Amino acid sequence: MHGLKKHVLLGCFALCVVVLLSRKRSKDTPRLFGQYLSTKNIYLGNEPIPTWILPLTSPSTQLPLPYDTSLFCDTAEENEAARQKKPSRWIIGDNPVLRSPLHVNVSLNDYGYKFLCNKTLTEQSSSDLKYLISNRYHQNVIIDDGLPPVLVHVDGNWIQHGYQRGVPVGLRSRSNASVLYVLNHWNICVDVHQGEIIGFLIDPISIDRRWLDSLHPDQDADLMRIQRRFEIPQQKVEANETIVYTYAITIRPTLKPWSSRWQPFLNGFPISDQFHVYSIMNSVFVLVMLSVVLIVTWVRRLKQSSKLGQPLLPEEKEESNSDREKGLCCRPKKGAYQKWRLLHGDVFRPPSFSPISLAIACGTGAQLLSSTLFVCALCFLGIITPIYKGTFFVGPVLSYTFVGSWIGGFVTSIVYQQVQLDTSNIERKRMAVLCTALLCPGVIFLFFLLLNEWARAVNSTMARPIYPDILLLIILWLCVFVPMTQRGAEAGFRLGIAPFPVETSNEVRDIPKGRKLRRNFAFFLSSGIIVFGVFHVENYFLIQHFFGGYYSDSYGYVTIAICMMIAASACVSMMQTFWQLSVENHRWWWSSFGNGASVGVFAWMSYCYSFARLDLSHGGSFFAYVLYFGATLIVSVGISLAFGCVSFCSSLHFNRGLYTTMHAGD
Repeated sequence: MHGLKKHVLLGCFALCVVVLLSRKRSKDTPRLFGQYLSTKNIYLGNEPIPTWILPLTSPSTQLPLPYDTSLFCDTAEENEAARQKKPSRWIIGDNPVLRSPLHVNVSLNDYGYKFLCNKTLTEQSSSDLKYLISNRYHQNVIIDDGLPPVLVHVDGNWIQHGYQRGVPVGLRSRSNASVLYVLNHWNICVDVHQGEIIGFLIDPISIDRRWLDSLHPDQDADLMRIQRRFEIPQQKVEANETIVYTYAITIRPTLKPWSSRWQPFLNGFPISDQFHVYSIMNSVFVLVMLSVVLIVTWVRRLKQSSKLGQPLLPEEKEESNSDREKGLCCRPKKGAYQKWRLLHGDVFRPPSFSPISLAIACGTGAQLLSSTLFVCALCFLGIITPIYKGTFFVGPVLSYTFVGSWIGGFVTSIVYQQVQLDTSNIERKRMAVLCTALLCPGVIFLFFLLLNEWARAVNSTMARPIYPDILLLIILWLCVFVPMTQRGAEAGFRLGIAPFPVETSNEVRDIPKGRKLRRNFAFFLSSGIIVFGVFHVENYFLIQHFFGGYYSDSYGYVTIAICMMIAASACVSMMQTFWQLSVENHRWWWSSFGNGASVGVFAWMSYCYSFARLDLSHGGSFFAYVLYFGATLIVSVGISLAFGCVSFCSSLHFNRGLYTTMHAGD
């Protein structure tokens, strides 16, 4: 315990030093650990409402780009009052924030357009703007303390509200795909309740500057009218063209409370909560059916056996030996003895293939599963939420460091002893623990470094600086994560395990010839389909949230679905292990782990299928492909390890309980 305190204190001290030094980089740099909850600001009279600009993002390329003042209007200067209301990193993450040139206050109510700036396009700037429009880049503007806009789509005489992130830079012509238009006018509507900002809507329009010049000064320029929209000529993106950026603001009073400002985004996904409820009900039905089958199997094959708890009879042994000599591998007949009882001397024999790899795999799976459940619990409680984007980065990292590390080391040590490895071999124990602490974080960290350097090469704001961000991750990994894993393993070795209910014989029992491979493959497919089917719907929403640009607050349903996946995986694993023992196949260690790991295979297939429904598949960059398939591959492998651990532990406890009920005799 003293060693744990020393390593943790050393890591925390190093973290504090790096954080304190990093705060001196720039006076305007947001704090690393800013305010947690957003502040309720009240604006009265002519007090300006601050608006901010974040980097441009694209659902196609997945590469954020900095705000380019050669294409758009120059940013405004930050005064001290605006700097105090600047959203913290808890809300916006690590994105650089610039002051928007928009001027908004609660007393402003003018439907006419207001001039922002002129930008004359050169050959280079025209090419850059066409690149942004072609790759579906969005301008990310926020108001107050981080409230994003609701995008207003107009289709004919219908108005639709979109809740994806950002406002498109431009659009393509419907008649000619090579012609691009820039959305150079924003109709802005701000909902205000007693000085509090409740809503923020933007209706982007493309307007040719020549049409603006042709307006009479006294002519009504009500650009909010939908029937006038299709009569307005649009601004093409061409070299030597002058783009006039304008905007119109409407302040609209509302009776909605301040607490409801984020509800349109969290409930704005084009599928209602009722769809989640139906999915959960379907999963509950599947889980109930699995439980019923498991209970019936236990009762009919164990409790109704009159020979349960009695030693094997001589005629049973003779018949078993005769069947094995003939190569028979038949199912136990109704009313006959249970063939799983013949495996009492081999059922707990250590796996023949790499027992230490099984311990490492289970420990890594326990790391990922425990930290995922902890993060889901925080999301369910509302501590991690899309409202505070920064918590999506800090929360999982800290949960994996302080929760998953200790549990992973503990599970590794327990499984290490369960597979009957030599606990006196210090070097082998140390290797198992170090592999648990280094392999999975190392793969994730290397993938992150690859993407980070790639983003740095293309000048993307996605790139994180080596100091202090990457240095903080290295300190957390080596000074906190690794020592915590070692201490968890030490606790597991000190705790020890209970002896197996039956002794392992010296002779290895042969497995009868039959359809072993075909049966194992059928188990592999059935377990993966059943378990992943519980989570398939919620998995689709998560993909749309992280790669589709949608806001989502379905983490409560995700938490319930993951818990049901764990229960379904345990039930399926116990049933398949019992059926495997019923045909005298005692090599269940890796097969039980593989049954649970098959969930990751179906998850990867689902990610590949979902790729065709995302904007990534339509003109996405090579970086987006690497990001998507690399990240989903890592997630799929993590799912395989997590549910492989659940399946193995369930089968192990099931076999312990099964053979505890009988007394094997000669």
